[in-house]
Amino acid sequence: FYTLAWDVNSQQNENDKINRLSQIIFNNCLTTAQTMKFATLLGNENTRLDFLKGAAGRIFDVNNYSQAVQVLNSQLIQQNFLSYIGTG
Repeated sequence: FYTLAWDVNSQQNENDKINRLSQIIFNNCLTTAQTMKFATLLGNENTRLDFLKGAAGRIFDVNNYSQAVQVLNSQLIQQNFLSYIGTG
């Protein structure tokens, strides 16, 4: 996991980071904690939201996934995420 996080963080820009994260999601299942850590590597909150939505189907501990709302700052975006995963 740490190697993947370092790889994402070393990408030059937000678009490259999200592309790398998309590859990681496609090839791996993640925990909520791992997904939250990856999301914090993204500077744009809307990009974080898109990443969290994209990762939702690849989460081991789905009952904990609502905790990922903690990496989102805007109340509107938080509500959007919770509605997307069915807890808001």
